Amino acid sequence: MIPSPLIPGDAVGVVAASGPVDPALLAAGVQFLEQRGFRVVRGEHVLECNGYLAGTDGQRRSDLNAMLRDPGIRAVLFARGGYGIMRVLDSLDHQAVHRDAKLLLGMSDLAALQLSLFAQCRLVSLFGPMVGVQIGAGLDPLSEEWLLQALTSPLAGRELLPPGFDSLRVVRSGDARGALLG
Repeated sequence: MIPSPLIPGDAVGVVAASGPVDPALLAAGVQFLEQRGFRVVRGEHVLECNGYLAGTDGQRRSDLNAMLRDPGIRAVLFARGGYGIMRVLDSLDHQAVHRDAKLLLGMSDLAALQLSLFAQCRLVSLFGPMVGVQIGAGLDPLSEEWLLQALTSPLAGRELLPPGFDSLRVVRSGDARGALLG
């Protein structure tokens, strides 16, 4: 399942499905997305804090499933990683994912969610910066360009490296096709 790219005006959901987020960094990340034409819908519990978790398991599960179920939300972006997503993986709404493939963007322990949704639904997702951490702190120009390209360009057949990226050495030239999993 390959989600459609975003277009300006699309709604993106932001949830904290793992650790608690810094409100100032989240606000800066949301502002970044809004300035680029996206409508941001925050999860009801995105600013909750329950020790080292962003709210209770039920609150984090509820926010994530609400975004997966909402046909108006075209992408789910995560406020931050940390720990906690593994505690709600067994209660995700896989039927909602099957009905409506959305872009998912996150990293850290969100890789567990991404791999779970790939295994259960074959959903292709993006491993990248999070709204309340890297995006909120400010991306360098190249990272900003590639993030926006990843969100707004078709995922199939994408180049993985920017032109002129000189720090890699080709060991064996040629073309390859296949699934790339984290």
